[in-house]
Amino acid sequence: MKIALFTAKPNSDNVMYGHKMSTDEKRPPHGIGYLYKILKDAGLDVDIFDRYCGDDRWPTGDFKGYTHAGIYCTTVCTNDIEFLINRLQANSIIVGGPHATLFPEWFSSKVRYIVQGEGEKIILPLVYNYMPKQCYEDNLIKTDRLVNEELDLLPRFPYEYFWERKERYTWTFPFSNIEPVYTISSSRGCPFSCSFCSVKKIWGRKITYMSAERVYDDICYVQSLGAKGIYFREDNFTVNQKRLYQLCKFLLHNNIKIKWACETRVDSIDEPIITLMANAGCIGLYIGVESLSQHMLDVFNKGVTVKQTIDCFNLANKYGIKTAASMIKGHPEETPEDRDKTRRRLNRIKPTMVWFNQYRDFG
Repeated sequence: MKIALFTAKPNSDNVMYGHKMSTDEKRPPHGIGYLYKILKDAGLDVDIFDRYCGDDRWPTGDFKGYTHAGIYCTTVCTNDIEFLINRLQANSIIVGGPHATLFPEWFSSKVRYIVQGEGEKIILPLVYNYMPKQCYEDNLIKTDRLVNEELDLLPRFPYEYFWERKERYTWTFPFSNIEPVYTISSSRGCPFSCSFCSVKKIWGRKITYMSAERVYDDICYVQSLGAKGIYFREDNFTVNQKRLYQLCKFLLHNNIKIKWACETRVDSIDEPIITLMANAGCIGLYIGVESLSQHMLDVFNKGVTVKQTIDCFNLANKYGIKTAASMIKGHPEETPEDRDKTRRRLNRIKPTMVWFNQYRDFG
């Protein structure tokens, strides 16, 4: 049995949902990375072709010698997804990822299975062809969410595999000139319902976590590989403050010296927790600010106040933590007054960096 796992390359115009997207960030793909490790641990012959990050290898015979081809699908990559489905000569083609979850009807009959949701529990039954018929309808498989304990039991992400191919990937972040910076993904989903975000459509409103012990173990492991920094690449790293507190205490108690950054919401940051984070090595926060007009925050169903945003940035500045503010432009209800409030308050909170994203309505 021989298996090929693919990411697809971005569309040449980088357009998704009618808006131009940034596809410059090239990080090791955690979705297919975990699947690769599960398959390898089962003794199977597996290759990764990370076309999103420039791996254009193409064997003679259009992969005819492969029993299975799995494609991680995102909407900004639809042209290459279509190319892969039509060109691959593997015996069976399996698709997953956000585009497969949101738009299963998009895929042609050439696809053997369409997986909606997480694939770790069903990847081995799929490749060994012992999926019970009651688990899918036609070729559509809807998986149950992994619970916290199951995330803890996932094999370690194959960091060494991607480091050996390090020239394809980004190993930095903008908060420091240290490198390499390894990415860790320790939670999945988001419990909030912001109007501009597709996460809830992909994951539902359930967020699941690896334990603080598991995350600490992964930190120590990547540090042993030479990591100088860590970027926690997930939607809401700080929402579970109990886990965050435990993790910071592990790092401090064991004198682990490593710099890290994470993504956060302003309503999950207060002075005690940011003090602990700074002491434990946090040097950067990616923050979804969206707007500094309360009117627009309410329109976005953000669930935070302008005051909470100002307080969060003041705390970050006080404790020497750099900040990246992600903003939204182009909502039809945004007024000149809303834009003026945002502009003036951005000058007040002094983010280290700021960028604007075009509004998209996901319902």
